[in-house]
Amino acid sequence: MIYFEDIELEAVNSVGPYHLTEADIHDFSLKWDPFDFHTDEKAAESSIFGGLAASGVHLCCIFNRLCHDMEMPAVQAVVQHEFRYPNAARPDDHLVLNSKHSWTKNSQSRPEIGIVGGESQLLNQEGVIVLDVKSVMFVAKRSQ
Repeated sequence: MIYFEDIELEAVNSVGPYHLTEADIHDFSLKWDPFDFHTDEKAAESSIFGGLAASGVHLCCIFNRLCHDMEMPAVQAVVQHEFRYPNAARPDDHLVLNSKHSWTKNSQSRPEIGIVGGESQLLNQEGVIVLDVKSVMFVAKRSQ
């Protein structure tokens, strides 16, 4: 567990890959985001994606899963996520998560926690960003 005092700014942590399959995209989307460009290959070909593409919600879930595979800060709460989806994630992509902490500050109202800002990117096997995330978290301090 990484406490607020242990945060190394700008150090990049990587985890993955996560193999995204056509069945993953189809099954997730049928349940949670059933647009035809996520569930039907033929319909997806005539969409703006030009083929089957993973749902943004699905990518957020993969991001969250991979976050738990890396050494995590002692997060008390995630207070903000900002998501961008600059490129589509496709069947058979191998996704890697790169994350770094960009800034820290002490909480003025809660001396037992610090506030940490971070950036993460989910990239495919070609290094193309499919999810770009900016986050703000409350992280526990080891001591006060």
